[in-house]
Amino acid sequence: MRLLLHHAFANPVNHARFQLDRLKRYLVRVEEIGASALADDDLIAFSQQAWNMRDNTRACLRRAEFQAFDAEVDAELSLSICSDLANLVKHGKPDRNAKVGAQLTHKHIHASDGAHSGLATARHTITLSDSSRHDALAVAREAVAAWEKIISKHGL
Repeated sequence: MRLLLHHAFANPVNHARFQLDRLKRYLVRVEEIGASALADDDLIAFSQQAWNMRDNTRACLRRAEFQAFDAEVDAELSLSICSDLANLVKHGKPDRNAKVGAQLTHKHIHASDGAHSGLATARHTITLSDSSRHDALAVAREAVAAWEKIISKHGL
């Protein structure tokens, strides 16, 4: 495994794909989300990883590609939401430079009534500064699709 990781970091194309594969694994965790605090942590970790993809991918590009790349990232609402959530957790308060003012505002819990209905699950709602609401799982799926599109466009 150590050789594989070394190879992934040494090769920009493999590095970007390695990071995208990590993001997809976080998405699986979010899709299987339960109602515990660990599930909340998985959602935040997904947002942080999705936003870290920007730096990880940018490091694989030539300087001449930075401006176009940044514009592509900024055009994706799902990535702006992930940026705001990641920075909200990092700084402990809404960032004055927030892109869309995203905050986790609701957690809808579907409780189990016993052995026949399985584990309790939760759905999270993200509210933006314009008062629009977005399902967190849908945002996560859109973020993965956005990164797939962006890194493919740049030949990574």
